[in-house]
Amino acid sequence: MKYWTFSMDEFTKYDITSAIEHVIRVTNSETIGYIGYSLGTTMMYQLLSSKPNYSNIIKPFISLGPFVYISHILSPLLRIPMSLEPILSSNPKPLARLGSLSPLIGRYFCGFAMFKEICVIFGFLFGGFDYPQLNRTQTPRLFAHFPDSSSTIAVSHVIQRIMNENFSYFSYNSSEMNQRVYGQQTAPNYNISSIDSKYIVIMNGLNDWIADPTDVDILVDQLTVPIVRHVIPYEHWTHGDFVFAREVGKYINAPILGVLHSLGFGRMLRVWLNLSTDSFASLCDGLFGRKFSADCTAFLTGGFGRSETFLNTFGPSGSGRSLLTRYLCQNKSN
Repeated sequence: MKYWTFSMDEFTKYDITSAIEHVIRVTNSETIGYIGYSLGTTMMYQLLSSKPNYSNIIKPFISLGPFVYISHILSPLLRIPMSLEPILSSNPKPLARLGSLSPLIGRYFCGFAMFKEICVIFGFLFGGFDYPQLNRTQTPRLFAHFPDSSSTIAVSHVIQRIMNENFSYFSYNSSEMNQRVYGQQTAPNYNISSIDSKYIVIMNGLNDWIADPTDVDILVDQLTVPIVRHVIPYEHWTHGDFVFAREVGKYINAPILGVLHSLGFGRMLRVWLNLSTDSFASLCDGLFGRKFSADCTAFLTGGFGRSETFLNTFGPSGSGRSLLTRYLCQNKSN
């Protein structure tokens, strides 16, 4: 069971660093744009705080529903197992997974009208309730792949952070083991204040049961560099909405494009993928619908060389424009 002894720390130590090195090797690029969601943000904040030199590579880091400080987490599905932390941390093994049963549950249980609501409520208990943004056609697909396997140690690590109200390395069961690994009797914290990146964008929801706004405030207060903080202008936005909401194009994709446009990613993406304008038009129509498709296409085909004025239509009340403006202003000296 040695393989299953990985915690959240190993996600950063091995997984994300290997991915970054692979992208650099394949693209021959000196910088990489990183968009992380939930646990994807955890790995990057751990990386930037433990290896500040990566701040010169990751430009920008767009952080969706940051899963960093989580002491105010509301999800009962994550709070209920807290009493099991000593058992989980001392028994490294794979979490029980449904394997081949997951597609069957997704298709025949969650896909059946009589039981679909049970699956919907279960999903809401994880990240927050938001019926208006619910895309019911996605529910069977979600549960066809959920839950997936992980390590009991990784789950224990999450629980430790909830209970201890910190952003620390994994704490072993004994002070002797911590002393051997860390050179001190308690697990050290990741030093968020040491992050040197000037290209961090944080986007969070007001009804997020995982990335609670209070915890996001704590993260923002710990950062000592200029950042962009974008609170989704929709009061019921949950953790799951970042991926499954009906209006994810309007509230998430559009402001993200505003930031990427400011860095010239539109033109680079078009050249890299070698796609025609018509191909991008189809892509934009799928991402945003016809209302925003023309502006999306203009971004992708024009990139940084195009006037920024069209971003007024990106997002509710021009949120894409205001986000871009704040981003440029806060990083003007750089």
